Amino acid sequence: MAICSQNLEVSSPELICQVCGLPGHGPHFGVVTCRPCAAFFRRCVVLDLKYNCLMNKSKCVLDKIRRTACRDCRFKKCVKVGMTANNVQHYRDIHSADSLEIHDDFHKTLSRKSSVTTENQLYRKSILCDINFDSIQDEVLKVFQSNMPPLESGFLASLSPLQKFTEGLHLIRITQRTTAIQFKNRFHKGIATHNWKRQARNIAVLMMHSVAFRNLNLEEKKQKFRMYWKSVYRLERIQMSVETFGEECVRKKLLVVSNDRAIQLSRLSLVFDGNTENTVELALRSYKTHAERCIEDVAKPLSQLKLSFKETAFLILNFVMQIESENNEDFLDDISNDLHEYYHKKGIVCYAERILKIMKIVFAMIRIHYDDLSGSFMKNK
Repeated sequence: MAICSQNLEVSSPELICQVCGLPGHGPHFGVVTCRPCAAFFRRCVVLDLKYNCLMNKSKCVLDKIRRTACRDCRFKKCVKVGMTANNVQHYRDIHSADSLEIHDDFHKTLSRKSSVTTENQLYRKSILCDINFDSIQDEVLKVFQSNMPPLESGFLASLSPLQKFTEGLHLIRITQRTTAIQFKNRFHKGIATHNWKRQARNIAVLMMHSVAFRNLNLEEKKQKFRMYWKSVYRLERIQMSVETFGEECVRKKLLVVSNDRAIQLSRLSLVFDGNTENTVELALRSYKTHAERCIEDVAKPLSQLKLSFKETAFLILNFVMQIESENNEDFLDDISNDLHEYYHKKGIVCYAERILKIMKIVFAMIRIHYDDLSGSFMKNK
C-alpha cells in the first residue's frame, strides 16, 4: 500500500497542527498536523535530511510559526508529538529501488558541489556555445527592473505561489509550436547566440513569476540567475521535448531547443567560423554527451510520468530551490501544499510515489548541472 498521509483529512476550523500550532488539515503519519508540516516531515525522512539547531529561542520554540522555524527543532517536534516514519518507511520498503536511489541521488548531488571551483566555470566551459553572460545581461536586466508582472495586484494576486509560476510557464510557452515544428540540425554561432539570448529572457520572465525570486534584491537576482538559468532552460526544454514528441523524444533523440525549432541529435552539425576543426568536433561531441545524458536521466522518466503544467512548474521550482540550498522550507511548504490542493481537486489521493519520481528527476538534473559547472562535458576523452 502506497503512502497516503492525506487520505483521512477532515476540513475543520477546530483542527490544530500539533507541530506548529497553526490550523491543521487532518491526521498525517499518526498525528493531526497541517499539510506543510506533513510535507516537511516526509522530506526529512525520505531524503534523510539532517539539520543543525539554530540555538535561537524565538525560532526554536515552534509557537504558531513555520516560516522562520529552526528546521532541526521542527523535525524533533514532529517526532515528539508522535509522527511516525513507519508509513514512509513502509512505502520505501515496497518501492525500495526508487526510494534508495532518490536517497543516494540527494547525497551524491551534494558531493558534486565540492568539485566546482568558481561560479564562472559555467560560462567559460559550457557546452556548444562560449557566449559570456555579459552579452545577454542587458536583456535579463530589463526584465528584472520592470518588476513585471505585478504579483501583489491584479489577476496574479489571487493565485498561490505554484499557480503564479504555472502562469509564467504558460506565458513563455504561448508561442510554442507542438505540431509542424521545424527541424534544423545545422547550428552556427549566430543561431546559438540568438537562441541563448531569447531563452535567457524567457527564463528571466519565468523566474519573475516566482514569489521567492521576486523577494530578492537586484544583485541577488543577478547572482542566482547567473548560477542556474541555463540549467532551468534545459530542464524546461527537455520537458517540452517530451510533451511534443512523447516517447520518440527518447527513442529518436529529438529535442525542442526553442519555440519553433527542434533538432535530431544524430544529425546535428556545428559550424563555428574562426574555430579549428578539432575545437568544433570537441564542442559537438561534448554537446551530444550532455544531451544524451539529459535524455536518459531526465527525458526518459518524464516520458513515463507525462507531467501536467502544474507538475512541471513544481518540478522546475524544486530544482531551483535545491540549487539555491538555502533555508527555503517555507516556500517548499507552500508549493507542496499547492500541489496537494491540485491533486485533491483532481481526485488523486495516493500521489506520494509520483512526487518521489518527480524528485528523482530533480536530483538527476542537479547532478547534470554540477557536472556542467565542473566542466565534465568538455573533457576531451
